Parts: sequence; C-alpha cells; structure tokens
Amino acid sequence: MRALAAKSKTSVGLVSRTVSVLSQLGCIVHGGLGRNGFFQLIQSDEVIKQWAQYYDFSFNHVKSFYIPNPNIYIVRNISFYLKQHEIRHALTLHSGANLTTNFFNYDQYHIYVDCDDINNIALNLSSRININRLANGGNIHFVRPYYKNAVFERSREIKGLPVVSNLQLYLDLFKFMPRGYEHAEMLRDTVGNKFYE
Repeated sequence: MRALAAKSKTSVGLVSRTVSVLSQLGCIVHGGLGRNGFFQLIQSDEVIKQWAQYYDFSFNHVKSFYIPNPNIYIVRNISFYLKQHEIRHALTLHSGANLTTNFFNYDQYHIYVDCDDINNIALNLSSRININRLANGGNIHFVRPYYKNAVFERSREIKGLPVVSNLQLYLDLFKFMPRGYEHAEMLRDTVGNKFYE
C-alpha cells in the first residue's frame, strides 16, 4: 500500500479505500501479509468502465474564448506561448484524440492549463492572435483541472503538441457531447495495448 501510495503520489488511506472497492468489485486478487502482501489488477477493462461511469468532466473549471477560424496552427501558437511561460498544458477531448484518430471533425479546442489566471493568459495571447471573450460560448476552451496533477500524468507530445494520456482522453470523452462516447471507443480501438501506457 505504501509503495503504491508513493508511486501514485496519493495517501495510504486513499490507496487502501481504492483497493477495498476494487476487491469488492472482484477486479483484483490479493494475498500475503505485511511486506509480503500483494495485490494484482485482473479486470482492468471493468475498472475503466466503472471509472468512466463516475468520472465527470464538468468538475473542471472552463473558460471559453473565441478565435475566428480556429485551426491546429493557432493551437500550436497557443502551445508555444504556454511553453515559453512554463505553463503546463495538454490538449484533451476531441482536439487531443483527433491527433491520433482523426475521427470527428470538430472546431472546438480544449486545453488543460495548470494556471489559476486564465484571463491573463488570454490577455497576453491577444497580442499574438485574435482572441476574444464572448458573453456566451467560444471555440478555444482553457480548462483548469479539478483533479490538479492527475490529468497531466503520462501526457505526451503527438505531432508536436502536448496531449493528455489515452486513459485521460477516454475518461474526458466518455460522456462528452457531441459524439464523445463514440470517439472514446474509437480511440481505444485505435491505440490497442497502448491504451494503458
């Protein structure tokens, strides 16, 4: 338990509760005592399915802006600015998954940012690109993650842009409208065994 807590940067209590729930669901086997104790995940697909049912993207704090004719080049420009200012960030939802699947043509871009002052990011970006705040809606969405560091775990670069892990993409897409569930399943089929990396 302690080793897993240290590796996952969580508390022993949280690991203990999680293992207990997984055990009740029949998703792990365990044995041994003390330092010789072990547990092993045996039904990872069932865990992902249950997790996706309870995960809620709407817990995140989203600020939306409008950019005329958004495209991947503008997103690269935004990413370049964020990298220059050492702001951790990663694409998610359709914009992140499409870099792997090309499944759903969608002109909305969602970017997790590890920054409390999203308005300041937009203000500074306005000298580089035409970005505006509307009374309602937009097509560039800066997402301050509810789960703080977890969304950036195992993020990586795809085609020169930072993207959250396949698992995080799946969780974010699963209940997202429009067509999130279809895209989540397409992503899973496309990446195969890399889904868990």
